[in-house]
Amino acid sequence: MSVKTISPDSPFDDVAEALSSADCLMIGPDCPEETKSKLIFYSMKNDKLVYVVPSLYDLLVSKSVITSLDDTMIVGVKPFGLTFDQLLVKRVFDITLSLIMLIVLSPLFLLAAIA
Repeated sequence: MSVKTISPDSPFDDVAEALSSADCLMIGPDCPEETKSKLIFYSMKNDKLVYVVPSLYDLLVSKSVITSLDDTMIVGVKPFGLTFDQLLVKRVFDITLSLIMLIVLSPLFLLAAIA
């Protein structure tokens, strides 16, 4: 498998030519949105697999909620992290697993303390 790196500001024809002999395309986070859209459309049209390295903005928008305010569509961005319920389940899982491992490994701890 060969890899060819092309600058995001390369002419689209050069990118299309390189993509014609490639199996897939990987787009970095510094690629301009307009170029990224063209590349994804071209790749899908030519049955090429596309990998996109997301920017922080892309990650934030992926967790967004679309709603409307009067006649305007707005996007609400949720913060990263676990909800309170998820944090509670994680804490219970952590404590349970710790207790089980403490019971299982206690004979080994006892041997280490005696030695």
